[in-house]
This record gives sequence, structure tokens and C-alpha cells, in this order.
Amino acid sequence: LILDAVHTQGVGTTLIATSHGTWQKHTSTSAGFSGYAFDREEAMSFGAARTISAFSYSGGHRLSDINHEKMTRELVTKCRLQKGAAKWNPYERFSNFTGEQYFDLVAEPPFIGPILTWLFAYGGFNGKFFLQGESFLSGNLDKKVFGENITIWDDPYHPTGTVDPFDWEGTPKKKILLAERGVIKNVCYDTTLAKKAVVRSTGHAIPASAALIRGPQPSNV
Repeated sequence: LILDAVHTQGVGTTLIATSHGTWQKHTSTSAGFSGYAFDREEAMSFGAARTISAFSYSGGHRLSDINHEKMTRELVTKCRLQKGAAKWNPYERFSNFTGEQYFDLVAEPPFIGPILTWLFAYGGFNGKFFLQGESFLSGNLDKKVFGENITIWDDPYHPTGTVDPFDWEGTPKKKILLAERGVIKNVCYDTTLAKKAVVRSTGHAIPASAALIRGPQPSNV
């Protein structure tokens, strides 16, 4: 195999000061490791299709949060499972079929994460979309939308999270129960939307440039 990796680390400070006398400051560190693996024979053969490859990612607040040996073993195992395996063409029997098709899929966190971000943060528990009736949760507060095996917390203080303890208005964040056993319990608001909903701000104001596009969103679901 040919192994390739990108290792990152950094430190950042967020400072919020408003004309209302709010002053918030938070400094945090970050570390990340993205690993890739490719089949050597395929990579070295001119024009060969790259059919065997693997990806792995891990991150946290410090270098010790990353288990490099475990990630490397995962990369090797993923490529080994693909070696000599028959390639499956899901459309082989449906060359003239244009309708919907359904397949079983085993997906890892790096794949599922972005999907859940758009589903829950941008379009689901977003207070702006919820009030405007554009969220699939609009009108479903205290109603069962998911299965009983689904409980969702928005926890900015989770040890694996990399979120500031306050929003971009300086409002302190808190752990919020968004869904309990499939029942929708809360959505996310900044101060402006909270007034419209006649509730308290949940501490989810985001930068003004982004707020014009999407509004409040969960921080670390």
C-alpha cells in the first residue's frame, strides 16, 4: 500500500464584545489527522483504475486524542478487504431502468456527519426555518417524528466537541435536549427569533454573514 496523511494542529481565540456590555472570550486548541491508503500496484500502473482505497479521520483538542496506530490499522484492513473482491455493478440488471432503487449501505462517520449536519442543523432544528415552516419539524414540537431509539442532545461541553461555550451574541450555551425517544422537544434560537417564538434564546446565534443564509443551528449534536 501507499499511505498518505495530513496532520494539523492549532490554537484559536474567540472574543465577543457588544454595546450591551457583553464580554466573552474563549481559547481552545485543536488537532486532526486525515489518513489515506491506496493500492500500490494500481497507483504505480499508468492508466489503472483506482478501485482500492481507504480513508480515516480522527480529531480532538490535543495530539493525545488521536490514536495513529488504530487509524493506520483501519486503513490497511479496509484495503485488504477490497483486494481480490468482486466488483459489483448495482445497475447491471437495470440498464433501461430510470426509477428509484434501494441498496443496503454501511457508512462511516465521515460520510454520515455532513448528511446529519444538513438534515438536523441547517434544515431541521434551525429556529428560523422552524418558524417559517420550512423545516420538516415545523408544527411537530412535542410530536413523535423519529423512532423510539432516537434521542438527540445538543451538547457544546462534550469532551470531544470543539465549540465555543457561547454564541456570537455572547449568550452562554447550555446542553439542550432536542429529541427524546423520537419526540421533538426543542429547536435552536438566537435572541431575535426567541422573541418571535416567545421563548428564551438557546445560545445559537451565528456570525451575521452566515445568519443571512441559514439562521441558528445546533452546535455539537
